[in-house]
Amino acid sequence: MGTAAADTPVRELICVVGGWTEPRGSRPFIGGLLLGVPDDSGGLRYVGHAAAGLNDAELGRLWKRLHTLKTKACPFSSVPRTSERAHWVKPSLAVHVKFSGWTAGHRLRHPTYAGLQAA
Repeated sequence: MGTAAADTPVRELICVVGGWTEPRGSRPFIGGLLLGVPDDSGGLRYVGHAAAGLNDAELGRLWKRLHTLKTKACPFSSVPRTSERAHWVKPSLAVHVKFSGWTAGHRLRHPTYAGLQAA
């Protein structure tokens, strides 16, 4: 008999990166990626943040790319609350995210970074 986590189907989604949060402790570069999806009005709806799935090498690579896209304006339709300081970017970088489902608040449940979307 499997565990509930093992029995949960994994879903995949391509999300737009709208920013990143400051890292905590010994983690370098990025705490987590702030993720969004296009909404019906042409804006970007915040759906959560992904910190899992990022090793130090990938954190450094993403940090270099995101730094070139940095902006003062939040790209999301409404400014999300974050547990660490947020840095905003122009929403031009897309990533693959694996997750276990959606919360009642329309957020990704257990999002895990799975790689950059090919251009």
